[in-house]
Amino acid sequence: MQLTISSIIMSLIVFGIFDWIFRLFMNKNRFYRKYTLFFLDVLSFLMVAKLCFPFEFKFTKTIESENVYAFFYSIGRSYPKNSPGKFNVGFYLEIIWLIGSVIFLSIFLFNNLDIFRRLRRLNPLPEKYLSPKVKGMIPANVKLYYLPTNDSPFNYGFFKQKIFLTDLNLTEEEYKFVIEHELAHIRRRDGLRQFIVGLLVCIYWWFLPIYWFQKRIYKLHDLNADFGVVKNKNLEECESYIDCLTKITSLLKKERAINYKFHYTYFASVEKSSFDQRVSFLIKSYKNRNSSNFMNLLLLSIVIFMNLFIIEPSYPNPKCAEGTFEINPKDPETYVLKKDNKYYLIIDDKNICPLVNFPRTTDENLKQLSVRER
Repeated sequence: MQLTISSIIMSLIVFGIFDWIFRLFMNKNRFYRKYTLFFLDVLSFLMVAKLCFPFEFKFTKTIESENVYAFFYSIGRSYPKNSPGKFNVGFYLEIIWLIGSVIFLSIFLFNNLDIFRRLRRLNPLPEKYLSPKVKGMIPANVKLYYLPTNDSPFNYGFFKQKIFLTDLNLTEEEYKFVIEHELAHIRRRDGLRQFIVGLLVCIYWWFLPIYWFQKRIYKLHDLNADFGVVKNKNLEECESYIDCLTKITSLLKKERAINYKFHYTYFASVEKSSFDQRVSFLIKSYKNRNSSNFMNLLLLSIVIFMNLFIIEPSYPNPKCAEGTFEINPKDPETYVLKKDNKYYLIIDDKNICPLVNFPRTTDENLKQLSVRER
């Protein structure tokens, strides 16, 4: 197992293919009726794993590329005109990648640390804020806090889980739905998952599909949490949950709330596309519980197949190619010169070498060259 430029590029290609599949399933409602969220969960896990471990394995078979890969690799191995000659273009690109990752990671960690410090100053939720019935739903390891704003309720934390409730003046049933939704996020460790995806965005900051995937993963986590709430409820209770989601979303829009997506999960979002997708899912497919074993097996097979080969460029190293030449019969500047019954190979008006066995040579390229006399 080794990490190479080719293994990283191959991992990004596989990720891009899976991201297209992920987008297709997330954006087409008809897929919700055939395939469950478990399939999307498996797909997202494999996508994250592929970027976390972009390695080349011992059983990987190498496929040579003489065109696209070779072209870009030749650019990376070339040297800038004003370069002292020690570092090629690829080296400078790696430095830019590293500097960008350090900057993005610093900003990401600083913002999350700032949010962590602010949330630590908040007070626990007042005893009479929730009814005893709603309080009884909350496990002992989950703490409740009060956030004096009109933002959406959310949960926060990796190990010591916290749920933050805000000034939205909800009914007992609505608070029950909110708590159930946040507990579903906590059971699935969605906050930790979002944090890992955030780290990958910092590392692969120049790779556009990672940003699209990050937005879709937020929606997937909300869909899974919604499913965790309604999966054991009847249609009437599901409609009540949709009414609760609609009410809170309307309040957030009215108050112009802003959702800051770091590594905690909100009950409701101000984004219209996210709200519409969640409501559509709840209405059309909230009872879809059976996962498709065939699709899961097919997905796993694709991942294994993608790791069976890696594409490597086939091109000469510029330093190793110094002093060498290529015989191209189609090049008019490449020909055989006959002089005094002797033959010489001419390339770009340069006498490369005498041809001792010409014209009885076995080289097909030499046989195709034109012969000129002087």
